[in-house]
Amino acid sequence: MILECTMFVSMYKLIFLALLLPFLSFSQTISGSGFPFKDGKVVYESMADVTGMKKDSIYAVSQRWISDSFTAGKSILQTTDRSAGLAIGDVVESVSVTSANPLFQAYAFEMSYQVKINSKDAQYQILFYDISIKSVTLGAMTGDVRVPLENFAHTMQETKFKPRQTERNAQMKNAIDARFFQLIDSFNKRVKKSGGILF
Repeated sequence: MILECTMFVSMYKLIFLALLLPFLSFSQTISGSGFPFKDGKVVYESMADVTGMKKDSIYAVSQRWISDSFTAGKSILQTTDRSAGLAIGDVVESVSVTSANPLFQAYAFEMSYQVKINSKDAQYQILFYDISIKSVTLGAMTGDVRVPLENFAHTMQETKFKPRQTERNAQMKNAIDARFFQLIDSFNKRVKKSGGILF
């Protein structure tokens, strides 16, 4: 009787693991795309200590930076809270994709996202999240559909054995990475120029 119960429990565990395996594999596949994931979402972020700057000064810089940095696209300063040191903006802009491959035709796609800057005394955090792309053709994705970047990360894994699509996806990812790294660097320089010392 005890042996039968033990076998039943073991079989139950095996069935549970078999059911769970696809979800574990999906999570690993998405995370393996190379995009920075946080709690299942793609998030680009940076934190820095700024010697000699008060929260209000960093907050003022963040407001001006959001207003100044997206003149070629569309940006709306959605939330401002001076007491909390919080500035959030909605951004829609065009991102260009190029390649060293002469057979690769340059193109652009639309990307939308939110930017949030948390300001504190001598410290700030900048985040880019809720990122989606549009005006591209990726398998079942069409130019009329706005695609969350998490879905694109999954598509990168699905097409990894298709050389042409793999190259196109890699170039898009490089363009997305470059844009957010450029924005983070731009904000760091703006804070530093305004009188802070970054660490």
